Formats: sequence, C-alpha cells, structure tokens
Amino acid sequence: MTRLVLWLLETLLPADAREAVIGDLVEQYEQERASPRLVERLGARIHLWREAVAAIVALQITPDSVSAFTPYTRESLVQSFVSDIRHAVRVLARSPGFTFLCVATLAIAIGATTAIFSVVNPVLLRPLPYPHAERLVGIYERSADNTPDNTGYATYLDIRQGATMFEHSTVFGDWQPTIFGDHDAERVSGQRVSWEYFRTLGVRPAIGRDFEVADDTPDNSNVVILSHGLWVRRFGGDVGVIGKPVNIGGITRTVVGVMPASFDNVLDPAAQIWRVLGYSTSQPWACRTCRHLRVVARIRSDVSPIQAQRQVDAILTRVSAGFPKEYSGSGGFVLGLQEQITKEARPVLYALLGAVALVLLIGVANVVNLQLARAVRRSEEFAVRAALGAGRRRLAQQLFGEGLVLAAIGGFAGVAVAYVALPALTSRLPESMPRLGAIAVDWRALVLVGAIVLVASAIIGLAPALHAGRRRLYDALRGSRTMGGGQHRTRMGIVIGEIALALMLMIGAALLARSLMRLLSVNAGFDASHLVTMQVQATGSRYESPASVFANHDQLLETVRRVPGVVDAALATQLPMGGNIDRYGIAAKDKPLENPELAPSADRYTVSGDFMRLMRIPILRGRTFTDAEARDTNVHLIVVSDALAKRIWGGEGRIRSANTSDSADPHVLGKG
Repeated sequence: MTRLVLWLLETLLPADAREAVIGDLVEQYEQERASPRLVERLGARIHLWREAVAAIVALQITPDSVSAFTPYTRESLVQSFVSDIRHAVRVLARSPGFTFLCVATLAIAIGATTAIFSVVNPVLLRPLPYPHAERLVGIYERSADNTPDNTGYATYLDIRQGATMFEHSTVFGDWQPTIFGDHDAERVSGQRVSWEYFRTLGVRPAIGRDFEVADDTPDNSNVVILSHGLWVRRFGGDVGVIGKPVNIGGITRTVVGVMPASFDNVLDPAAQIWRVLGYSTSQPWACRTCRHLRVVARIRSDVSPIQAQRQVDAILTRVSAGFPKEYSGSGGFVLGLQEQITKEARPVLYALLGAVALVLLIGVANVVNLQLARAVRRSEEFAVRAALGAGRRRLAQQLFGEGLVLAAIGGFAGVAVAYVALPALTSRLPESMPRLGAIAVDWRALVLVGAIVLVASAIIGLAPALHAGRRRLYDALRGSRTMGGGQHRTRMGIVIGEIALALMLMIGAALLARSLMRLLSVNAGFDASHLVTMQVQATGSRYESPASVFANHDQLLETVRRVPGVVDAALATQLPMGGNIDRYGIAAKDKPLENPELAPSADRYTVSGDFMRLMRIPILRGRTFTDAEARDTNVHLIVVSDALAKRIWGGEGRIRSANTSDSADPHVLGKG
C-alpha cells in the first residue's frame, strides 16, 4: 500500500514540490502509525491516501504553488522545528530504558565538566576582581638560584623611593591576632599591610575610611580594618563599631573601616582583619635580611611590565652591590600578580579540566554508539520514510531533534549534578586557594553547557542519519536488520576511540596513584600515627615575660595530658611538613662564609623538651634537650637534621658550634 502511494506521488507530483510534500506526508503517517490506539493506527493508511490524493489534485490544478494543497507545506521553520521536537519526545518516550541510559551518561559527563570548569574559570581564566587587574604585579628579590624571593622592609623602601613607573605600591606580611570579647576570645587570620594596600588593589572600605600615611608609623599603627564577614559575625554588623576600641592581642586598637562584602582578597583569602604595618628601619625586624614581606605594585597605564622589570632590576642590582653581604643574588623580578597567585594551582586544575574533557568525549561517544545500535532496529522505519519520499535532509532534521532532546535533558541533569557536586568539591579545596569564594555555577558555565548540548546533539543525531541514508532500501523493507559494513566500521572506530580515551585516563590515574604511593612510602623522619594537633597562642599583657609564657605552656600541657586517651603532649612553634615560614640561615663557626646570605637555610622549630620523643624522631648522634634546657632562655642549644649536618660539615663526625641568624653561638647537641 505505501509503495503504491509512493509511486503515485513520484509520478504525478511536480518535481519541485515532490520532496517537500512526500516528506510531510511521511512524517504525519509515522506519527499516526506510532499511536497506541488501534483506531488511529488503522486510520493512518486511510489518511495517507486521502492526503496524497488531495495533494495530487491540488498541485495538478495549481502546479506553481506547492502551498495550495495542504497546510503541512505552509509550516514555518519554527513550526517544523517544534514538530520535530514533539516527534523526538514521543519516540524517546517509547524507549524509557534507552533514554534513561543516554541521559544518565550525558548528565555525569556534562556535570563533571561543568563543576571543574566552574572552579577553573574564576581561578585561572577570569581576571582578578580589581580595576585594571592586568596592571598589578608582584616585586621580588632575585635569590642565589635565580628564583623569586620575598623582601625586607629596608629593601622595599629602596624600591619605593627609586621606582617611578608605579602608581601605588604596598608591602605586607601575615598576622594572626586574637580578638578578645567580654566572655570569649577568637584567633583569626589577618595581614599587616602598608598604608597603600587597598589603594594598590583599587578597592575602598564600604564603611569608614581607608588607612592613611599618618597611620603607618610605629606610634600610630593601632588602627584596623575589618572584613565584612568578621564585622557581621563578631560585631553583629553594627555601624557604631567604627571608631570604637577593640582588644586585639591584648592591645587596644581602633576600628576605622569595614571592607565590602564583595571584596575578594586574593593575596590572602583567609584574612579577616588588617592592621597598618607601622615599620621603621630602626626596628630589628625591618632589616634587609628580614625577608618575611611581599611587595605588590600597580604599574602606570603608560608603562609596560617589561619597562617596570628593567627599572626594578636596576634598582635592586644597585642596592645589592651596596650591601653585598645582605643579598644572596643580584637584581629582581616583576611578575604578573595573577600568574604568581595561581602558579601552584594551575597545573592541577588544568590536569583536572583535561581529565573531565576526556570523560565528556567518552560519554558522548557512548551515546553515539547506542544511537547507532538503535538505528539498526529502526532501519525498517527509516526505509519506509525513504520509500515515501523523505530525503536525507528531512531524516537528518528529525534525528537531530532526537539528539537535541537527549542532549538537552542530559544538559539540565548535568547542571543539577554540578550544583550538587560543587559544594562538596570546594569544601575539600585548601583555604589558601585564590578566588575560592567566586567558585560557582554562573552564566559562563551555563553558556558552556549550552555549547556542549548543541555540539553533542549534532553528533548524536547526525551520526545515525548519515548511516541510515547508506542502507539499501530493499534490504530494509524486507526486514533485514544486519549491520552494513560502513556502519560496522564506524561503530568499531568509536569503540576503539573510547578505549583509547579510557586508557589515557587509566594511565594518568595509575601514574598519579604510583606517585602518591611513593610519596607515602617516603620516610619522613617522624611517626605521625595517632597524633593530633591544635594551635594555641599566648598574647596580651599577661604574657609579656618568658616566665609567664612558660607557666601557661606548663598548665596547657598538664591539662592536655589529663585528657582520657592522651599518652603525652608537647609544644612546637611549627610542624614538620606543615608549610613552614620560619627559616634561618645556618653556617659552621669554623667554616665562615664571605657572604652570610649564601649560608644554607633551614626550618627552625622551637620545641619543648619531650617533642623529639613524642614525634619518635631518632637521634643519630649526640642527644636531645632536657626539660630544663628547653626552658632556659640563656642557653642556646640546637639539634640539626642529618641532611643539614652533611651540608655544613660534610662527612665529619664531630658535633660543633654553628652560627644562626638569631643567635651568636648556639651549640649543636645532636643530629636526627
């Protein structure tokens, strides 16, 4: 019956109207034949004959007008697209298992890609959240191994006085004060900054005022600015706190401003409070060798980074020549701020982005393979459409509609997956990660999802359409469902591609696991099992003398040791492998160096007497401290690591005295 209708339409319809008319009739016929109601299925052929006759009569009478016979040919492109989408929804609804599998595959792949992109985008791709952020740079000294190093306050003053290519510059360091209330105390992270810190970044306090040059002196530095979060949480968002005294670290300081809620402090994401640096070159910690400060500057709009680099390099070269024993290298670096704050996270994030891109390709390839397999079962349907005159273009449009529906549902589900997964992902990121507060599924991520949906729908829908057009009409109509050679080769190619992509992921995961296992198997020199740590701080007028500090430490240790399950406790200023910042140069007294700055640096740990025993650090030679020696501030004793001892004394077995940055004559007790 359908072949007879096809013959009549192809014979009697004008050539220019044949494809459009037959395609619309076939579409309507397929929709009615797919109805679950028996009456509609039986009436499908009758309706097909009636419309075919009407088309032939109308077009024979008015052959110049395709639109004269039926409303189907008057559908606009939008109406045709809507019709294709409706047809795709009905087709997919008849195969719920297949649809669920495809949507779940796409949801996982798109969700993972969206979540990782939402992390990578604000951290690596978007500019820093400051006006003209491309003009912000970090200034560093050049160390002996030609790497960037922090700077001292005296060196910063030389840069500030000699450089003419910066609008603003600032120097800053870490600060961890304790805020005392009426009934409690809270330790928070903060920064000590020079007065131009916020001006350099291009931001202003939302409430109150910014730091002024008059504040940045040793006598007037007791002013602070709060973050919006700390202001709301600690002070209840009270505007009246401006100008009020606050007990911070046992010192009365005045709150002069509150930063906006939108302020993102990329230089120290954990900072909640800022105080003026208040340094003077007469202070011992403001020396040239006290390299605990970082410098950030804003280049003038008419100056290039290369010009600024040349000027800073010339200034620091001149300074190091004037003070040769206080610098290990010569010159300096001017580096883009965004590049510097993201350099540690960049390799990891790009690796994650590449991994999820491979997962996305595998997911789309899986769905394409499922579509090709399903196309074999639908070969008779495609053949009937072709027999009734539906061309490849019409068939491709409908299959594209099916792919679009699958990809769109998978995209919506993927966005939901990303919304659920992103908070769990960000909670596991380190607090020091820059732009942590800006990580979210925003409009940029949604645009990416839209692009993925469009590309995926084209691949998913058009791949089976290309192979459906190659199938022989006779084989399809007679019910043959064997796979053609071309389609078989395509599916095998997709499978091989999936295996290759999966193999790349497996190799990367195996290498990562191997590196992790090797890292975990390295002997760290101490036993970290069954150890827990906490941070304590003794500040304020009560702890101005060493005796009061030791008394506090003794009381704290005794209290912790009485806790059920605690075997022992000890105190240390730093933890091994804990991101230490307390480093000092050390050299043998009998092997003096011409330039002390070339002495090897070592992490310094000030510990209680039982620290070595608690950490199970073996003493290879000599001995460790006694409790009395650890408490005596007039005795300078140190224990060095085996690696440091070899760097200083080589293979010599004797334990000798050494010079360090903070003591004239410490005696080496042993090495571990």
